[in-house]
Order: sequence, then structure tokens, then C-alpha cells
Amino acid sequence: MSNSTVVLTYGIAALLALSLLYLFRARRWYWHVGSVVVAFLIGVIAPPEGWASQRYDLAIGSIFFFLCLWGLAGMFFRPPHDIPGHG
Repeated sequence: MSNSTVVLTYGIAALLALSLLYLFRARRWYWHVGSVVVAFLIGVIAPPEGWASQRYDLAIGSIFFFLCLWGLAGMFFRPPHDIPGHG
């Protein structure tokens, strides 16, 4: 698999996560925590027998990256009324 495919796939995952945060702002805190927990659970699950391949790793890795980025970056995209000292 070429490096450009990997960079493009992870770039799309990052763009999608940040675009969703920008457009819809952060959701409740438990959705973001749940997203990070699900990402780590997906990351530790072994692939089903016969599925282990570079494509599978790329797909799972990009889903993991999307969920982690969306979950962790959510604290920076909070609505102004949720920020102490503002509004």
C-alpha cells in the first residue's frame, strides 16, 4: 500500500472529524468520552480470522483515528455558554 493512500485516508478521517465539530459543535461530554472508549476498544480487538490485511488495518486505523480525534477535540469546540467566564 502506498504512503499517499495512507496519508489520504487518515487526512479524510481528520477532515471529517474536525468538519463535524466545526459545523455541529461539540455534543454532550459523555458522547466524546464514549467515542474515545469505543476507539480504544476497536483498537484492541483482534481481526476476525481471514480478515487480517493492510486494507483492514487501514480501515480500522482510520475509524480509530476519527473517533479519537472527534472525542478529544470536542473540548475545543464547546459552545460559548459552556465555557466558564463567557456568556
